[in-house]
Amino acid sequence: GGRERGGKAAGAWKAGRADVAAADARRRNVGSALASVSASARLTGAGKRGVEGHCRGATHNRISLGKRCRVKAIRTVEVTGTAAQPEESKAKDLDPSKRAASRRLERIKQRNMYRFLAVSSTLLMFGLASGATWFRFMVTDAVDGDISPVDLSGTLLLAMAAVVSMEYYARWAHKAWWHENEWGWALHKSHHVPRVGPFEDNDIFAVANAVPAIALCLYGFLNSGLIPAMSWGAGLGITLYGWMYMFVHDGLVHKRFPVGPLAELPFLKRVACAHQIHHTDKFDGLPYGLFLGPNELQTVEGGLEELDKLVERTAAQNAREKSS
Repeated sequence: GGRERGGKAAGAWKAGRADVAAADARRRNVGSALASVSASARLTGAGKRGVEGHCRGATHNRISLGKRCRVKAIRTVEVTGTAAQPEESKAKDLDPSKRAASRRLERIKQRNMYRFLAVSSTLLMFGLASGATWFRFMVTDAVDGDISPVDLSGTLLLAMAAVVSMEYYARWAHKAWWHENEWGWALHKSHHVPRVGPFEDNDIFAVANAVPAIALCLYGFLNSGLIPAMSWGAGLGITLYGWMYMFVHDGLVHKRFPVGPLAELPFLKRVACAHQIHHTDKFDGLPYGLFLGPNELQTVEGGLEELDKLVERTAAQNAREKSS
């Protein structure tokens, strides 16, 4: 009986040793598989955790002598396939010609979108302004069916004054609020870096300037008399300046949309070049104004000379582009 029990114990010990050896072999195979898959496919987190889990299972099997560790080939194929796709897309992303074509298409889409918004908002603005002006003087402010010449003169005078005043206000606000003020610069700095998408944070200032214009027009439209007529004119003047600013600054200077024949006017060419000098920060940020930007450059030494050189270079560049 003792010999029989001893024989069984020896057989169990040999079987256990065989299981240990088999588990060691499987663990080594799994380790080599992990190294191979990691080098060739750059395992994702999930795949790597899965294979490492099998390795831990193999180690556990060595201890318990009763369990087995299996690494299925299909999982390795799945891991390799999912890891290869990002590499292919990454290679495509690194193609310079495809990146350039993608950026070009994106710029075209952005310009078309902004041109649509600019033209549609202009037509809407002029339609509403014309109709509202006629209604205000012919209905709201009419005296015995006639237009009051005093009220009409006040409207026209304030409209022209508002256009001129807005240029000086924009020059002051551009420097004091948008550049020298911390909160203003937090929004305006988006205008001095490459734009991502059709809009930028700086566009909020256009919306802010529309608020007083709407308030003045609303008061002038709903009331009669000289003061409301002047208020109506001031609101129209601010709106007109905003329209001019949009086409010259956003369209002509920064090419957010084409402006057609406006780009051929000599005065506006100098205005555009003067604003480009502002973006170089060559004269401490001057000029801060837009339409009177060339006048600001007269106040600094070398300002006009720099402007003339830039105008000549821009004209030569445009000529080369047209010839090509």
